[in-house]
Amino acid sequence: MSFPSSPTNGQTAVAGNGVTYVYSTVTNAWSRIGTGVTSVNIAVTATNIASGATNQLPYQSNSGVTAFSNGLTFNGTTFTATNASIPGTSGSISTTSGALQVAGGVGVGGGLYVGGVVTATLHVGNLTGTATTATNIAGGATNQIHYQTGAGVTGFVTAPVSSNTYLSWNGSAFVWTSTAGPQGPQGVAGSNGPQGPQGVAGSNGPQGPQGVAGAQGPQGPSGSNGSAGAQGPQGPSGSNGSAGAQGPQGVAGAQGPQGPSGPSGPAGSGGSGGTATDTISPFMLAGM
Repeated sequence: MSFPSSPTNGQTAVAGNGVTYVYSTVTNAWSRIGTGVTSVNIAVTATNIASGATNQLPYQSNSGVTAFSNGLTFNGTTFTATNASIPGTSGSISTTSGALQVAGGVGVGGGLYVGGVVTATLHVGNLTGTATTATNIAGGATNQIHYQTGAGVTGFVTAPVSSNTYLSWNGSAFVWTSTAGPQGPQGVAGSNGPQGPQGVAGSNGPQGPQGVAGAQGPQGPSGSNGSAGAQGPQGPSGSNGSAGAQGPQGVAGAQGPQGPSGPSGPAGSGGSGGTATDTISPFMLAGM
């Protein structure tokens, strides 16, 4: 059946399932009259709801029909549900945002699938998968060196106990030893550098000046036999220099004038003739 479209206060109607309802203008709604209710007056409040088991939650299974949940219960402090669905799509950027917010911890006994990004300040326990980067490697002690003991397994070499020790491999494990490793091979000698350019030959020095020819000595006087005229002084030698071209032939000295005839008398002994001298300078000799 359908309820009257314009009911009055206290008007009743019987539904198809035999349940009687009464209309209230106070609440503007139809209310079910329970078993044993003989009055059509509507109760504003009630101490209890009929039926239901311990911790069950009431809900409307139909219009005007109240039922109780079997999958969701509440014991006063904790909700218990067989399954729960939260259709909200609000994103989460902190612990106080998102479609589901939990102030305390969350315990999950089974698997957990996350379709987005998991953000956490600390992870404890085994993590399956490969981290792109890590700030630290778990385990180890001060001064220990880590190495792979097997595929996907990281171990640590014990820390050295003395200085000047070296890490070596004994065939089965890394150990510390005080013996230095073998000397490395001799380095290859470097190739010779390129030869420098040939030096430029120095230019020849300038040729020295031509030596000056010595002047011809004066002609001895004619007359009685006497001492021969002294030889004229030799011209000064030119300064040393590089050999020059041969100088020109010296000019022959001019013949002295004829002496005047003496008076007749005994023939004087023949006087020695004056010596005509061509003076050749050392420069001229060097060029010959």
